[in-house]
Amino acid sequence: MKKTLSDLRLDNLDLYLVHWPIAFKPGVGFATHREEFYTYQDVPLTQTWEAMQEQKASGLTKHIGVSNFNQVKLNEILSMGGEGPEMNQVEMHPFLPQENLVKFCTAHGILMTAYSPLGSPDSRAERHKNDPRLLDNSVVMEIAKKTWSKRGSNFDCLVNFKRHCCNS
Repeated sequence: MKKTLSDLRLDNLDLYLVHWPIAFKPGVGFATHREEFYTYQDVPLTQTWEAMQEQKASGLTKHIGVSNFNQVKLNEILSMGGEGPEMNQVEMHPFLPQENLVKFCTAHGILMTAYSPLGSPDSRAERHKNDPRLLDNSVVMEIAKKTWSKRGSNFDCLVNFKRHCCNS
C-alpha cells in the first residue's frame, strides 16, 4: 500500500478494493495458470480482509471494499465480524443483472459498482464470442430512444442508477 501511495503521490486513498478473492504470487500481473496464485489454504480470504481493515485503521485508505466477490465470499468476510466491505464492484448490465447479489449487498449495507455496464464483448473473447452485444440489441436501443436518448449506453446507466448501483 505504501508503494502505491508513493507512486500516486498521495497520503491516502478514498477507496481500496481487493480485486479478486484469490491472491497472486509476487511478480504475477494477471494469473493465467494455477501455479501463479496461492490457494485458500496458503492465503485465507480472512487474512487478506484483516490486512484491508488494518490499512483503513492506519488511515492509508478511507474506505475498503471488494471486486468480483459473490455471496459466499462476502459471507466469509462478514462472518469475521469487524468492518465489512463498503463496496462490491462486479460486472453488471442488462444481460448480467446480478439481481440476487444486488439484493444481498443492499441487505448488508454494501454499495454496488457496475463495471462493464455496456457488457464486455471484447474481453475474454473465447468465453464471450456468442454473447449478445448490448448496444446491438434492438430492444435496448428502442427503449433508449424512447426513454433517454439515441444512445443505449445512457439507458444502461439509467437502469443501474435506478437499481441503486453505480457504473464505473
